Amino acid sequence: MEEMEDRKWEDLDMDCLVNVFGRLGLEEMILSVPFVCQSWYKASTNPLCWKVLNFIPLNLSDWDASDFEGRFMREYRLQKYSFTGLLKFVVTRSRGSAVVLKFPAEDVNLDNIIYVSDECLGLKCLALPRLDRRFLPELVGKWKHLEILLLQGMPSCISEMIKVINNHCKNFVGLKASGWVDDNVASAIVMFLPKIKYLVLSASTLSKENLMVILEGCKQGRCQEFCTRGAKIIVAELVGKLKHLEILLLEVIPDSFTEILQVISNHCKNFVNLKASGWVDDNVASAIVMFLPKIKYLNLSASTLSKKNLMVILEGCKDLELLYLKNCVGFDVDEEILNRASHIRDFNCEGAQLEEDFLFVYDNYDDYSDDYYQLSHLDLDYANSD
Repeated sequence: MEEMEDRKWEDLDMDCLVNVFGRLGLEEMILSVPFVCQSWYKASTNPLCWKVLNFIPLNLSDWDASDFEGRFMREYRLQKYSFTGLLKFVVTRSRGSAVVLKFPAEDVNLDNIIYVSDECLGLKCLALPRLDRRFLPELVGKWKHLEILLLQGMPSCISEMIKVINNHCKNFVGLKASGWVDDNVASAIVMFLPKIKYLVLSASTLSKENLMVILEGCKQGRCQEFCTRGAKIIVAELVGKLKHLEILLLEVIPDSFTEILQVISNHCKNFVNLKASGWVDDNVASAIVMFLPKIKYLNLSASTLSKKNLMVILEGCKDLELLYLKNCVGFDVDEEILNRASHIRDFNCEGAQLEEDFLFVYDNYDDYSDDYYQLSHLDLDYANSD
């Protein structure tokens, strides 16, 4: 025991350090870890620590210098900051091992994308901001291992990109984009991505006719999210066509919610994950328990939910592994609720309160945040992939 207590962090096995550092974000890996001691610096240069290059949490901006940018300049004694320099720094550290790359919202140019397409050929997950994407189809074709593409907006060349993905990215399974899903886009999805498993078209303009085209043509979809800026277009008839559906993400709780859950219970045998927001009354709570008793992941954040109906859900859904009730109105978190939810691995009711005293801000997929880039909280974890 005394020998273990005397052991220092810098004496840890190099493989252990690399394993731990590979789970940290870019800020820690750039500004903290290398400056602790010589052994940590040496471990931080291992390319396995740089498989996930996610710039979103750094809050970079080309109009207001962030805290990260200032510290980066000071620690590395730079006279000037540029995103291009930062990008080259982390890509060089990765030495071709990066499998996830998420660009920031701003200060990204076409040269940055071209550089990544030449240096990071093993990417499996790529997130791109809004920019001139006329040359993107050609670049996307270089990522032979690409599995998930996350776009902010809907580029005009989306149909061509999808065609290139079909020709060159044989393991492709997930697409997220937002914009005008016209006849050409819907047809391209069906023609070139008929076996896609994860498709998220949040905050898009999408007619029922084109939605039906996609549902008929993409039979293997596991995660489907269709949210429009106006009325909801998800109905039980459409959901029933998704036999392999596992995840359903709704912007609000529609009037046909109970019917939708009944159809899911009857037709979607592998269903495990539901997200919705709105008025969780007696009928909604009872429908969840009656039709989805074995659900594992339930997100009702920003909903109106009484303690009575919360207890109904907790009592009736014994297999829950995740329950999010953030910013809900209708109950105060007390010992009884915590005890009843003690079996849930991830229970989050931050901001829940008995009475409403502020206006809710619902999830906005137009916001350029790290959440925009998530297909779901069950997103594939490439950080620990081989």
